[in-house]
Amino acid sequence: MTKWEYLVVLASNTGGSENRLAPQIENGRLIKNWQKGPDIYEYMNELGAQGWELVATETTLRYVFKRQKE
Repeated sequence: MTKWEYLVVLASNTGGSENRLAPQIENGRLIKNWQKGPDIYEYMNELGAQGWELVATETTLRYVFKRQKE
């Protein structure tokens, strides 16, 4: 039987002059210095390279990913 793990990501606007969309929370935990991290598109590509697949969007700011457990 295949087992999965899930990652729920909340994104937010960084504000300021850049005002870009960036991941802010992963599975209920605030990402340290999230405003200085990658934008949501770079972040999603990083997750894809790690085997995560986007399986749902609940709003334009909440994303659900899954990958097979090893």
